[in-house]
Amino acid sequence: MFVRKISAICIAGLLLVASACQTQIVDPPETPVESTPAIAFLNQPADNVNIGLHYLKDESDKSIPITAVEEHVVAFTWNNADGTLYFCIEKSDATEFYAREADGNIVLLHQYPGLVEPDIHFHPALNAILFASGSRMRLLDVNSGLVEPLLADVGILQIPVFAGSGQRIAFWTFTTTPIIGLVRSDGSEYYRLPPLLDIHYTGRLRWSPDERYLALDARNDSAYFAIVDLAAHRVDYIAAGGDPRWSPDGQSLLFASAGEDGVRKLFILDVASHSREQVSILPNSHFMPRWINAHQIAFLYDDYSGSGMEIYQQNLETGMIERRSDFSGAGSVKMFKVNQFAN
Repeated sequence: MFVRKISAICIAGLLLVASACQTQIVDPPETPVESTPAIAFLNQPADNVNIGLHYLKDESDKSIPITAVEEHVVAFTWNNADGTLYFCIEKSDATEFYAREADGNIVLLHQYPGLVEPDIHFHPALNAILFASGSRMRLLDVNSGLVEPLLADVGILQIPVFAGSGQRIAFWTFTTTPIIGLVRSDGSEYYRLPPLLDIHYTGRLRWSPDERYLALDARNDSAYFAIVDLAAHRVDYIAAGGDPRWSPDGQSLLFASAGEDGVRKLFILDVASHSREQVSILPNSHFMPRWINAHQIAFLYDDYSGSGMEIYQQNLETGMIERRSDFSGAGSVKMFKVNQFAN
């Protein structure tokens, strides 16, 4: 692992001439001053059709494979409370749910007789994993291993996601056009929002911490995203950006946006004023921004060296940047999630 420390003068220089800025590489301190949470990611080797699950320990840049090369992982989610990592392995006609406990022990939770959509969510208040399969929503109790269906006969249903409290779930439902549905986690109080969104793409819905808003990509090319005010039934479209992520206080959104040169940089949007500020420092493209906490973010970064993208984290207050991974071109990262702030 190494740390990149960039001065204020260097930051200013990057805004004028990126190539004129030289990054100083320094040895990390013996006692890390940054929060370095565990990270899990999906990786597809160049010579393998299967996608494997890997794990980055708190203080290491060497990933630990969790699944075998012949296994295909379709989804995973963290329990941010105790560090358990839940994941699904796809079989020919079934899906197996596993738990990797904080001590490294792996336990089979459930063998589900069907295929699961590539997005699952755990909530500690319910001790349950939320998933969709066959256009239906289901909850897997991780203690008993039992699966309970939710909301039968509501039509096609996709990408359900818990609110922060675990009491509500948002999802996409379809008739002729995609519509956002809301329901309580016990299956009661099902409600469909009016067809407010002039879009034909159903990206993942992301709850704000106060559960008043949903943020989502409004196009599949990440050209712009939307903020849905659930109380006012209003939609604000935010141009030139995608993959929005709520800050821990819910007052801003972290997102990626490409300029005229096609380089994707990271920005923070103030939700109240819609003003935005560029926060990325490195000169090349950034992908999949994630919050670690109120002053740190993580992202995928492509340095155009041909070795593939690496996972980095950045302190927004000090400008310190740390590379968390060392893949050396050994595959392609499909998704990563941080075991800290649930985002």
